[in-house]
Amino acid sequence: MTYYLANFIFLFKVILLILLVLGIMMILRKLVPKFIKSTKLRQQFILISGRFLLIYKIVAGLVVIAIFVQSNYIVHGGMLLVVIAISFSFIQSFLSGIVFQWTNVVCKGSRLVIGDVQGAVVRFSPFGIFLNSIEGEQFINYREIDEKGYTTIYKEDGSIIHSIQIETELSEEKIKDLLFETPIVNYEFPPKLVKMDTENHWKLSFELEDGVKKATIISYLNQHKINTTIIN
Repeated sequence: MTYYLANFIFLFKVILLILLVLGIMMILRKLVPKFIKSTKLRQQFILISGRFLLIYKIVAGLVVIAIFVQSNYIVHGGMLLVVIAISFSFIQSFLSGIVFQWTNVVCKGSRLVIGDVQGAVVRFSPFGIFLNSIEGEQFINYREIDEKGYTTIYKEDGSIIHSIQIETELSEEKIKDLLFETPIVNYEFPPKLVKMDTENHWKLSFELEDGVKKATIISYLNQHKINTTIIN
């Protein structure tokens, strides 16, 4: 009994430490960009810190599970297997959510069209997103988003999510480097590049900084020998 009690106390301490570090990281992610003068470095910090937070949450969750199972391999391991079997569809949606948050540029306030549903993102959950549509608040899980796909229209604050088609022989990394080097794009909404079927063609979705016109970024891309076609 003493052994199990010690393990649960240790697990409790680990969870508290994880939450404390998570809180500090989230505060720093909001404060640090205000002190970075370089636009490129500030934008890179926002992107990298967001992904680092996502990795931290995943690793922290795995650590907690490992400690829980380690205290009693048979009982707790069996409990974990039962939970996995019962909630397999939720786990699939959770994993789809990780991929969605890692690879997509949707943020709170973005207006999406998913199948027949259109609405603004109210909040994210581990298993899906909540949209504020004309029919009220609706929940759509990440697996459904994977199956149906989505289109971003604009954000609730009135800022527009632009989409253009670009043609270039540059790699995805090189294109993003070019975008990092200019203060034209708002990196609170990181640009999204999607490879198209046609060779050397990409769909670029982005939000512009306040006061910047779409013609400015088109001119900037053209200067770097990237051909552009307006989508919306």
